[in-house]
Amino acid sequence: GSQYLIEKDSTHIYNTIINGSQPGPADSACVVLFNSGEDTTSVLYGFTITGGTGCYWPYLPIFTKLKAGGGVQIINCGAKICHNIITDNHVINEWEAFGGGIHGADIPEDKMIIVEDNLVYNNTVSGKIWTKGGGICIAFCHTRICNNVVKSNVVAGDSITVEIASGGIWYSNGKPYTAIVNISGNTIINNEVISTNPVSHLTWGGGMIIMALWDNMVAAVNNNIIADNFINSPEQSTGNGLLVNQCDSIELTGNVIYGNSSSAQTSYGGGIGIYDSDPIISRNMIYNN
Repeated sequence: GSQYLIEKDSTHIYNTIINGSQPGPADSACVVLFNSGEDTTSVLYGFTITGGTGCYWPYLPIFTKLKAGGGVQIINCGAKICHNIITDNHVINEWEAFGGGIHGADIPEDKMIIVEDNLVYNNTVSGKIWTKGGGICIAFCHTRICNNVVKSNVVAGDSITVEIASGGIWYSNGKPYTAIVNISGNTIINNEVISTNPVSHLTWGGGMIIMALWDNMVAAVNNNIIADNFINSPEQSTGNGLLVNQCDSIELTGNVIYGNSSSAQTSYGGGIGIYDSDPIISRNMIYNN
């Protein structure tokens, strides 16, 4: 932690900077790395984290050469990330690229990732094949993402990129155990998905995506503001604000979803796109999408 841990003066967050812009090996350029079996008693608290370009991911053989985690990378362990500014981290790769600000995946069942009270802005992800999570990309774990501001992040792909997804927050679970997920109290605004692929149908989730590959997740998406997110795509977009994909046990309550839009010729779900899911959607304000 910075001195903010003791004094609770936010100027310490702005003035205590971890800058990863001059790494040793260019392919190992995460600013902060959790990779030694940590859990949520390992806390990153009160820093500005900037200048990262990500590391190549050592697992997940389904991907060709994944680069991820510009600001923070969490590999096969837990972590707690609180009261940080995570900005100007840029993951650019010729293949897959995930998590401009924060990336974590393949977490053991007895651990989780907590991301709370952070400002995550102006991070980017750009690549071919698969690009996900301009601000935050977390998968395969119990997760709590609460009370963050996630804004002005970008995920981009070119004319051959298969999936360009989630300018702000991406969460998915493909583990055999049931993940408990809470995404609440966040402000997810002005994030962008950019595609130049004229035929891709997987350009989606301007602000956020939450998905499960099987019925293996219990999720609450509550009291978020999801606003003014944009999908810039020539052909098709889905879920300009939020995409819910393959989720059978998910509740969306008390969210305010407005001003989300797309340039695509065909657009599904200006506020919320729902695909192969059984959500409960109650007591939300959804307007001007």
